[in-house]
Amino acid sequence: MGIPTVLLVGTEHLAKVPEYLRLRSVVVVAPTPAMLARWQQEGFLPRTARHEAAEGLCVDVPSRRLMWRGSAVPLTDLEFRVAACLGGEPGRAWSYVELREAGWGPGPELPIDVFAVRSVIQRIRRKLGGVGASVLVEAVRGYGFRLEPPDAGPGTDEA
Repeated sequence: MGIPTVLLVGTEHLAKVPEYLRLRSVVVVAPTPAMLARWQQEGFLPRTARHEAAEGLCVDVPSRRLMWRGSAVPLTDLEFRVAACLGGEPGRAWSYVELREAGWGPGPELPIDVFAVRSVIQRIRRKLGGVGASVLVEAVRGYGFRLEPPDAGPGTDEA
């Protein structure tokens, strides 16, 4: 088996993705600014431009930054979209489907991949820990994840 080809495609080329996948290519879909705005309007990203998700944790959508007590958390765009979803309603349990749609976008083209969502959550947790954040991204067993503010403490659910 050879080295896979990685293709970066815009959302205007989604119809060709199955063909690329049949060729065993790795396909990365890059959302346009208009698509990001639509995701925000449809609730996949927080509607407010900047808000405090938890004490010390700020989500700034226009600048695409997650800040912990003034320090930027270095996230990829995918990680930011998932973290912004979690931070949109702290304490709310988000399903794997909702988190997948927040990260990869809505649509039947993409399967629900629990392992991909868990991988993104693991990277978010590691990066939050890297800046000393005391918020928790807590697993909700068999369902998904939730962001718990520092004062809430961990619950009893496990992934």
